[in-house]
Amino acid sequence: MVAHPPAPGGALRDRLQALAASGTPPRVLLVKLSSLGDVIHALPTVEALKRGLGCHLTWVVNAIYADLVRCCPTVDAVLPFDRGHPVRHLPAFLGGLRRERYHLALDLTGLLKSALIARLARAEVVLGPSYNREGARLLYHAKIGPRQLDRHAILQNLDAAAYLGLEADPGAFPLRFPAPATPLPPGRPVAALIPGARWATKRWPVDRFAAVAAGLLGEKVHVLVLGEEARGADGGWPAGVQDLRGKTSLVELGAVLSRAHLVIANDTGPMHLAAALGCPVI
Repeated sequence: MVAHPPAPGGALRDRLQALAASGTPPRVLLVKLSSLGDVIHALPTVEALKRGLGCHLTWVVNAIYADLVRCCPTVDAVLPFDRGHPVRHLPAFLGGLRRERYHLALDLTGLLKSALIARLARAEVVLGPSYNREGARLLYHAKIGPRQLDRHAILQNLDAAAYLGLEADPGAFPLRFPAPATPLPPGRPVAALIPGARWATKRWPVDRFAAVAAGLLGEKVHVLVLGEEARGADGGWPAGVQDLRGKTSLVELGAVLSRAHLVIANDTGPMHLAAALGCPVI
């Protein structure tokens, strides 16, 4: 038997679990704003909190990712933050934020803005990550985990579960998407190519994606091209490729990726989504 040191937040965990046992689920606020990959990497922590605390969980996320987060069945409520027009929508956002009283607010973004959101929620306890910046730590009651930035982002997020002494599965990605509205041929394997990326240094040359597409088509594989439209990935696609770039919402993107048998991608948000859905990814 291996003896583990007591969790620093063990007393907080016990109190929250006692609330759940009494029939009053503790209210937990999670602040993870962006990007798409970062949102995906927070899902194992969401699963650990929900399973370990029996809590009612509200997620504050950038508005563009709100519908995606609503596809996570362990999230009870989504509070969108409009990053594009923060001042215009601030009164309505603050009204929604302060409508509930939270027992715990967990900031997993680690910026001054996200820490301020967590603090303005008037939660009894505000926790923040080891990788916080911009003086965000001054707004936390406690900082969770060691500052080891060479770890995968999933493991850094899961410091929250370790702090509370909760069991966690780094491979748990609770997402449920509807059937895709995009017509896909029945009975054929589907390969999704994601040739775009925000940074040029992350883009495999598009002509190589096109060559792979031609080879897959020759093997009777249905080939989709997904992602944002015209981000360093234009031209040269062979006939028969279904080009859906810029034509799918995030929910539809997840629905299509759920049907894919293979994903070939650059280092970009949809690649992390594909991996979370269990797709074989190159």
